[in-house]
Amino acid sequence: MNRRRRLWIAVLLIVLAAIGILVRILVFPPSPEPYGRLLITRSENGTGRSYWLDPADGSLVTVPRVQYLGRPDLSPDGSQVVYSGWPGLYIYDLTTHTVQQITDAERDSHAVWSPDGRSIIFVNSRDFFSALYRYDVVSGQRQQLTDYQNDLEPDWSPDGQRVVFTTSRDGFQELYTMRPDGTDLQRLTNNTGLNDLLARYSPDGRTIAYMTNYSVGDDSGEIWVMNADGTQQRQITRNSYYDSQPIWSPNGRYIVFTGATPDTSTDLFVYDFQTEFVRQITAQPTIDAAPVWSPDSEWIAFVSYTADGLQSRIYIVRPDGSSLRPLVAEHRGYSLDLWMPASQ
Repeated sequence: MNRRRRLWIAVLLIVLAAIGILVRILVFPPSPEPYGRLLITRSENGTGRSYWLDPADGSLVTVPRVQYLGRPDLSPDGSQVVYSGWPGLYIYDLTTHTVQQITDAERDSHAVWSPDGRSIIFVNSRDFFSALYRYDVVSGQRQQLTDYQNDLEPDWSPDGQRVVFTTSRDGFQELYTMRPDGTDLQRLTNNTGLNDLLARYSPDGRTIAYMTNYSVGDDSGEIWVMNADGTQQRQITRNSYYDSQPIWSPNGRYIVFTGATPDTSTDLFVYDFQTEFVRQITAQPTIDAAPVWSPDSEWIAFVSYTADGLQSRIYIVRPDGSSLRPLVAEHRGYSLDLWMPASQ
């Protein structure tokens, strides 16, 4: 009887273990290996050179017919990249590998595509001031949207109906939205003594993530979120270190951001909206910055700089901090711009 009982217990344990494994697979499916390609820039002989980087094996392929794509933004259909050149802005066609110059001002920058791919909003700077402009992709016409009041960092709402940006027209940097033609200006934040910066819409357009600080370089940065209309502003980080660069995951569940740490390095952190918990996902004696999400939200790529800034590497890591690994050898002057699906 004891032998039979032990046999049944063993069988039961095997069945329960199998059920546990099955539940784990169904509820927590294993994350796929990274796919697609990363657009990166590497400093070479004093100039930048752009490459496609395969996140699976770390191989590099030169971007044909163009040397440097500065601060690029991918069109919604994945066929073109708008970027800052010298002078002005350019559009690079990923299929034909042709380049079209669309503006010629030396200080045009921060170009972002509209969700329908028909317009591009960008920043034009003059002396110590800046304004927002809109470029019509079909007609080639440009329209000034704001006055030169230090208007910066535009981001389109996913439905294309609003543009959020930061401006110091009222003293400190505050967040405003407007229609894409520059009308219906609405102020979202009014934090006396604080700068509100780097605003980004969530993928569903309901929420805006942003950062605040008291002044540049004072190590007071914190990450906040609010409704798209400016209501229900809430702080998601509270510490004495500098938190910055909030970036939404494509599925809208996470925000990755950089945070200074007591050892004077900078690491990556992820805020999970499901658990409302902040997790530190890197802890290297380096400066980890410029995070970029994979299209499936399963991976984060970032650049890790040595403390002296002379060398850098590109790494990938999962949102829970696992599977951290470098993609390239150390080199001077890497920058990381886009992570595109393999089909683009």
